[in-house]
Amino acid sequence: NHKAMLVNPSKNLIGFAATRSFSNIKYVIYEYTGDGFVCKATLDIDGSYAYAMDDVRGLFIEDEFYILSNQSLNVYDINDFNQIASIDF
Repeated sequence: NHKAMLVNPSKNLIGFAATRSFSNIKYVIYEYTGDGFVCKATLDIDGSYAYAMDDVRGLFIEDEFYILSNQSLNVYDINDFNQIASIDF
């Protein structure tokens, strides 16, 4: 869903949900540099299925990156994308 993409020009970030199989959704984050796009992170979205991929959103507040799906809310450090917290619904 192109409307669900995260695009932030000030941080040079683009993020979106992607899948290779029905039960394996990832959230990928790219950074734009002068040489093109560089993958910053590929984050698992546990418990979500491809039919619910349109419900996945990414956002950040200060130095924390949030991924909200129909199953969970995951929080990551935006500098290294290590997981800080997770809440399952």
